[in-house]
Amino acid sequence: MSRRDVIEVTLGKVYCNGGKTKGTMVESCAKTLDEKWNDWEENSRYDGLPYEVHMAIWNYFPGGTTAEFASKAVLSALGYHTS
Repeated sequence: MSRRDVIEVTLGKVYCNGGKTKGTMVESCAKTLDEKWNDWEENSRYDGLPYEVHMAIWNYFPGGTTAEFASKAVLSALGYHTS
């Protein structure tokens, strides 16, 4: 499974009822995260990759607590350790 697929499936578990992600904001968010991921790993403007992922998800799905949970789930699914 590609990184984008993992991101989309993980976000779908948080934001979709029934698992449909194609043609939704989840698919769009996953595409954005995947496209920016490498740059964020190398050139994060603020507090690193976890911050960038959290804020990008929050921009798609406002709500700090859920976006924080979703970002931690995405990072964990991709093998990044979060605190």
